[in-house]
Amino acid sequence: MTKFRKVLRTILLVMVCSLMLTAFGIQAETNDDVRLKLRVGYVFAYSGEQMVPIHVNLANYDDTVNVFSFFFRADHPDLCSWQIEIDTVGTLSSGWYSVQAIFVGMGANMLRVVGESQAPFGGPGEPLAPQESPLPLFLAHMAAATISDTTSNCQTQIHLLQQPTDLFVVLDNYGSPIGMTYTPYLDSNYYLCDAWDEIDPEQCLSWSQVSGPPYDSIAIYIDSIPNMDTNLVTIEPGTFTVVRCGNFDGSSDNKINLADITAMISYVYLNGDEPPVLIAANVDASANGAVNLADITKLIGHVYMGTGPLSCE
Repeated sequence: MTKFRKVLRTILLVMVCSLMLTAFGIQAETNDDVRLKLRVGYVFAYSGEQMVPIHVNLANYDDTVNVFSFFFRADHPDLCSWQIEIDTVGTLSSGWYSVQAIFVGMGANMLRVVGESQAPFGGPGEPLAPQESPLPLFLAHMAAATISDTTSNCQTQIHLLQQPTDLFVVLDNYGSPIGMTYTPYLDSNYYLCDAWDEIDPEQCLSWSQVSGPPYDSIAIYIDSIPNMDTNLVTIEPGTFTVVRCGNFDGSSDNKINLADITAMISYVYLNGDEPPVLIAANVDASANGAVNLADITKLIGHVYMGTGPLSCE
């Protein structure tokens, strides 16, 4: 009988645990209220390369997107700079009325991209219906700085700014913001009379708005502060890594060492991973750009025998 009770308790415990896991699973699913997901790509660029495409992906699960305005910033403007060209060919915003970039502030480390699916009074262009396509929303472009072997950190993050909220705007077909919540608050304006009516001393003929007391009248109204709801919108920043000649594995520390030699041998002879920047692997500067035994030999000589600087072009 005791053995039976132990078995029964075990069965009941397993059932309770199963029910709890199921409940948590249902809760997690129903709490997934995300309406927008944005992701900036992970990019590798050769030292000094121009017009490097930056993928910006958008998944809109419930709402049709009609207008967007995004601000992008790179952490290290010494490694890269934004370029003004925006490419929509083959992207989700292909055929839109307008997708344009504007430099923001001094230099070119901040970029604003504004997209409108249709002209202000209608016209060609289709708003973006709910989707989760692997295609990018658009392609921005950056230029990589020319780095040397003394550059210690060759990677910067690319942020899509969330605050203040006027930096991030996504509107639906009705012009309503997507993924925003509003916190109401009481606001007030104060007024001081500059000239009273001599006949009717209760009548003010002219007045000025003042910041506070003394005042003659006050107007109180309800306003609201917009906030991005991070339960409704998720944003994943990207990275931009500048790679110099010989940095086969694209490491952000800019070092050329055994890891690069090993990765190159694996790529040439063992069907290993392709280098993130193929031109950086052409260390013998061959005209056809092929990576082969000559490049492996050149790289080994550079790392272990001090045979001089590498040249990939």
